[in-house]
Amino acid sequence: MSGTDVRQFRVGADDDGIRLDRWFKRHLPDTSFNIVSRWARTGQLRVDGARADPGDRVATGQMIRVPPAEPVKASAAKPKSDRPRSATTRSRSRARW
Repeated sequence: MSGTDVRQFRVGADDDGIRLDRWFKRHLPDTSFNIVSRWARTGQLRVDGARADPGDRVATGQMIRVPPAEPVKASAAKPKSDRPRSATTRSRSRARW
């Protein structure tokens, strides 16, 4: 299965009545709440073909459509400045109050 495949899951009896965001926490723990919310806002997250919200309750037998997993982005670290710091800035950063 590649990263572009839509996944579908059937809700089991042990998940009957739980919220959709809790279902994701149980079955796809690497998927953050923010991602689930984004999928819901953009209409990509569906339950039995209808748009779903993270707070919706799921029932046994319902089909959850999950969009393709998004690639993990590397941490965007702040680039280091090439400019030398002034002497006053260096002395202030070392001062302990």
